[in-house]
Amino acid sequence: MTNSEVLKVRKLVKKYGEQYVLKGVNFELGKGEFVSILGPNGAGKTTFVKIVSGTTKPTSGEVRIFGKDVSEFLEIKRKVGVLSHDTFFYRNLTGLENLEFYAKMLGLDTYVAVKWARIFGMEKNLKKRFSEFSRGMKVRLSLARVFMAEPEILLLDEPFSGLDPSGVEKTLDIVKSHLDRSYILITHRLDIAVRMSDRILVMMNGKFTHEFLKDEFDIQTLQGVFQ
Repeated sequence: MTNSEVLKVRKLVKKYGEQYVLKGVNFELGKGEFVSILGPNGAGKTTFVKIVSGTTKPTSGEVRIFGKDVSEFLEIKRKVGVLSHDTFFYRNLTGLENLEFYAKMLGLDTYVAVKWARIFGMEKNLKKRFSEFSRGMKVRLSLARVFMAEPEILLLDEPFSGLDPSGVEKTLDIVKSHLDRSYILITHRLDIAVRMSDRILVMMNGKFTHEFLKDEFDIQTLQGVFQ
């Protein structure tokens, strides 16, 4: 890897009872690198993201961000932005109130929340309660929350689910304008993975089974892995 390393995972294991979800996973992410992780449902991808972000503890193994253990340093966790299946928003608050809450937690001025809501096309919906949001609106608000923190590493778990084509393109444009950051993308969209990635990894049954470097992958190659 030519870029300096920002994330290193070694021998990562996660068990629930006697069931292994992750089976000794190793992984590295370089500064400014965009890595997509593909795989069927139940492969362990979301669990991997939760452990890397520090929201779930592994059974064993190590996750180091900027050389420090992710579980020990709150300031390290703040350098990681996570979009997951859990929105982490309060249903009875408006979109704006939710974003302002997280802005205050991060020590940011509230105008930053409004700025990022506008960037993701949410300015007309900020006064609605989160409980009234469509799936696509929830995703856009979640993306605004993630990006307004200016994280150095972004973990995006199915960020395009529920977005219409214009929402997908808007999100990709924003990502492209912030490619100095490091990304892990979990997606079923092979076309987007091919379009955006420096590397693509395939996870099956709790471990990485394939790795493709830039210029080694296309949609047909990836489709062949899952046949």
